[in-house]
Amino acid sequence: MEYQISPLEYQEKKTPAIPHDNMPPYREVYIWQCTEITDEEKSLLAESVVVTWDTQGGEPLGRSFFEAGSEIGRLPEPRREGYKFRGWWTAPERHPEPEPESSESSLSSLSSLEEIVGNLDSAEEEEAEPIDESYVVERNVTFYARWEMRVYNIAYDLKYCEPDPAWKTTYTIADKGYRPDPDPYAPGYEFLDWQPPKILSAWDDMTFTAIWGDQTYDIVFDPNGGTSVPSTTRKYGEEIGQLP
Repeated sequence: MEYQISPLEYQEKKTPAIPHDNMPPYREVYIWQCTEITDEEKSLLAESVVVTWDTQGGEPLGRSFFEAGSEIGRLPEPRREGYKFRGWWTAPERHPEPEPESSESSLSSLSSLEEIVGNLDSAEEEEAEPIDESYVVERNVTFYARWEMRVYNIAYDLKYCEPDPAWKTTYTIADKGYRPDPDPYAPGYEFLDWQPPKILSAWDDMTFTAIWGDQTYDIVFDPNGGTSVPSTTRKYGEEIGQLP
């Protein structure tokens, strides 16, 4: 059996919610707001084990409370902008750090130490395992989310011209703020802006739509000594009409 605490909304909750035998999975329990709690309920909570969900940069999740020895059951699925959730693991994912620049002698003197540390890191990494719904919770434990950066497609709705080869056709969360450059060009039309004006978020494929205005031209008549004639304007491709 599981009880869950959410750290996101507890300040807004005024009525305490106490776990009980008929509580459905993933019901939020705001224990720290319970001003009155029975001895039986205290005993129930004291005998529970706590699972902490470390989303590693994803949207925060609450802690879950289980009876020791019970299966963990349905696993929560957090969200993280720009990333695909790869599951819960018993240890955080390790990322190799770049080696600092050093002299050949320094590298030689530290080689044995680096080898030892490397072996320890490898052993620690081997201990990390994915979990599933059959995992049996025996003690307080923290699980860590793992992620894979997503690559999204970019399309262009231009109407009057073709995409520029310099524009991106895919993007990741690292490209937030990107705006196609150079601006598109179409004879007879004035490019006004993109919609959206740039990449604002990284949740899905996106389309840049070009917003155009009609290109207009001033027509000036030179009477060459005759009576002055007012100028006029015409759109691109529009007939000039009757001449003055």
